[in-house]
Amino acid sequence: MTFRHKNAKRIEGLDSNVWVEFTSLAADPSVVNLGQGLPDISPPKYLKEALAKVAFVDRLNQYTRGFGHPLLVEALSQVYGKVCGRKIDPYTDILVTVGAYGSLFSAMQGLIEAEDEVIIIEPYYDCYVDMVKMAGAKPVCISLRYKPAAGGDVASSADWVLDPAELASKFNPKTKAIILNTPHNPIGKENSHLQRANSKSVNGTIIITHVKLPLVHKPDKRRDEVFYARGNCLDVDLSDMEEDKPYDYKFVKWMIKNKKLAAIPLSSFCGPETQEKFEKYIRFCFIKVSLQAQQFREKVNRGSGTAAYVTRRFGTPENYSSVADAKELLWIIEK
Repeated sequence: MTFRHKNAKRIEGLDSNVWVEFTSLAADPSVVNLGQGLPDISPPKYLKEALAKVAFVDRLNQYTRGFGHPLLVEALSQVYGKVCGRKIDPYTDILVTVGAYGSLFSAMQGLIEAEDEVIIIEPYYDCYVDMVKMAGAKPVCISLRYKPAAGGDVASSADWVLDPAELASKFNPKTKAIILNTPHNPIGKENSHLQRANSKSVNGTIIITHVKLPLVHKPDKRRDEVFYARGNCLDVDLSDMEEDKPYDYKFVKWMIKNKKLAAIPLSSFCGPETQEKFEKYIRFCFIKVSLQAQQFREKVNRGSGTAAYVTRRFGTPENYSSVADAKELLWIIEK
């Protein structure tokens, strides 16, 4: 029997998803999945205790206010009012959604018209372009460019810069919004291009995503670890991989199969015009305790297939953040 329903035209070409494909490959228990956050750290004790207390409060089992529970939006207005330096009306200025995807989708559908243009900085989180297209608008991409600092021995997020003249050239009467991701995913760059973009967006909308307000608590004999890695893959055989795919796409599949280590190819975070620029990088993102960190070091250094070195930097702050503790790094892969 032929299925009689057809997908709407607005989602044509949006059926591929890097997360679905690579998450399924990383489902093997022997694979260390560093392609996604997947925290294995329990929430703070005070948070669990507060949740347990709320469960015994009567009359909280009813439909809540659609835009966010009154107590929640009032608390959020106080927190973000301090961050933004202005008064925020909890009942007109705040919308509570189910995750960042829901927030972005609501912003696109509520602010963007068909034929509008939305500026997106590459590499970008993959849902941005799809959501712009679903709103009937045109994504206009501009790439961060890698310019390493003179004498720097370790790559840094500061090495990725946005050309202000190129950014200015992307604005025109059709520009409706620019999406800014801070800290940038996957580069990790924070706030550096916000001021430039804001100066160009007088008549537009700035949609900011992934701003993290940390949950801070005292550490328990724990040191924050940040990894920087660079690998020269000299004898990796990718001949049995799909020929029409970018190099990093094939390399990550090889790494999952042979090294039992999962990552995400960076070329999935940019358009076809710039895939060649980013196909020499892969993305790790994880919130893991030291056991998984040790497994990461062991896997990237094991065997003759990959020659790699990992530099570890330790910080011992008085406080640390269970949210901002996510480790993000780019691993340079070279043929």
